[in-house]
Amino acid sequence: MSALREIIKNAGSSLDSWTVMSNMTDPFRLDTPANNRNAEWLAAAWKLCKLTEIHARGLHYSLVSLPDLIKPDGGRYLNSERDWLFLQTTVNHARWLGHIDFDAITDERNAGPELYLPPDYGRCGIEVEHDAERLIYFPRMPTIDVFCQAPHARQAFRLILIGEKSSLRNVLRPICQKYEAELILPTGELSTTLLHGVVKRAAADGRPCRLFYLSDFDPSGLHMPIEVSRKIQALVDLKFPDLDIEVHRCALSQLQVKTLDLPETPLKDSEKRAGKWRERFGCEQTEIDALATLQAGVLAKIVEKDLSPYFDKTLQFRQMRAFERAKDETAKRIELILPLFQKRLDEAQELIDDVIGAQEEAYRFASPLFERMAGRVIPAIPESVEPAFDASRFASPMFSSRDSFETSTTRLRGEKL
Repeated sequence: MSALREIIKNAGSSLDSWTVMSNMTDPFRLDTPANNRNAEWLAAAWKLCKLTEIHARGLHYSLVSLPDLIKPDGGRYLNSERDWLFLQTTVNHARWLGHIDFDAITDERNAGPELYLPPDYGRCGIEVEHDAERLIYFPRMPTIDVFCQAPHARQAFRLILIGEKSSLRNVLRPICQKYEAELILPTGELSTTLLHGVVKRAAADGRPCRLFYLSDFDPSGLHMPIEVSRKIQALVDLKFPDLDIEVHRCALSQLQVKTLDLPETPLKDSEKRAGKWRERFGCEQTEIDALATLQAGVLAKIVEKDLSPYFDKTLQFRQMRAFERAKDETAKRIELILPLFQKRLDEAQELIDDVIGAQEEAYRFASPLFERMAGRVIPAIPESVEPAFDASRFASPMFSSRDSFETSTTRLRGEKL
């Protein structure tokens, strides 16, 4: 029995009473004999293909290339729509059941995350430094000072925004930069690969994670954060037990639609959940694009209101001030040290003055000598170099301004169907 299956079974009562998604898609309900059989078959075929990482479509063609690969139902695996759909389902089951690693399947359907990273200043901290090594090139008394560069302070929470549509980028990206948040903008439903990456990065980060979801106010948009939450729940139970993560609805809600007087669009005739939707909300659907387009500033305020409790806006300023105070204190300590070395510093200054005098004497001697030498040299004139090319390798153009109107027109007409 898989870990997820055991969790839902140990909860007591019927399995259906603890199922959030459908029996066919809920990660806690995938541990069935049929699903394990198919997943084990795929794991064996994976080894035959000697794969380490590949996207689902590439896996499909790898399986098609295997000679006489027989599926669990006894039929041969073919380059057909039916087998492609079978593979997509089996890949999903194999990952949740532990037969294939989540990272082994790459995502070619969703765009990668738009991740804002705090600035990297490279060298950070407080150090006492001097420039005595520059004596070799510039004879003068060295200085001793304090280097100070405050590192970017780490916020208490890792913040993530997930938007249903890439069209939200213009509104959300500046907010993510401001709040140092990760931004995920898939097209429609979030793939398991992309979601696993989100959770894996959050677990590696170590901070409590707060995820905010933006989707249409329609049956699909209502369920997207629910399904994402359920999959995150399964991933936490399965692989990341120490991760502190919450999922929040950010937009759109019915209250936002009504308060902001956003336009409604009739639900599609093919929407099977339309009856339950109208019974629960008493309205049609509204796309989040309506808010992003008509009231982008309002959408930004909604998002910032949700993020602001988890973000310390003064953190970087206070970090900088703390380092500045430490710098000032270190500078005072340097001032206290200098008198203890004053005698040796005076000796160093005398040596430097001697070097400066010798250098000036050497310059007065060498400068006119080399000036006369340079005046006697007549520079050589370089030969003219022209570009080289092989005209016989030129491609025949579809159009050339060097041709006559008649020739150009005839050639272009010949290109048409």
